[in-house]
Amino acid sequence: MGLEEGVENEFFVRFLGDEKTALAKLSAIGVEVVHKYVTGIYYVKIPKDNYSEAIARISAMIEKNEITYWEPVRRTKTPEQ
Repeated sequence: MGLEEGVENEFFVRFLGDEKTALAKLSAIGVEVVHKYVTGIYYVKIPKDNYSEAIARISAMIEKNEITYWEPVRRTKTPEQ
């Protein structure tokens, strides 16, 4: 039993380029930007109804080197009481 678990449909991504372009491209594919960190990493949520299409478009952005970092969000499990 691990101490962390992945959070469904939530990811950290690093998008190359300026913030305006990154926000426009991410919102164009239906991805909700929850938070933008100073380091250029975005905490995003992908809606379940658009998941397959959004993942395919994000994969295309990774191939074009627009996205250089892609990691699922993990949260620490709380102990069962």
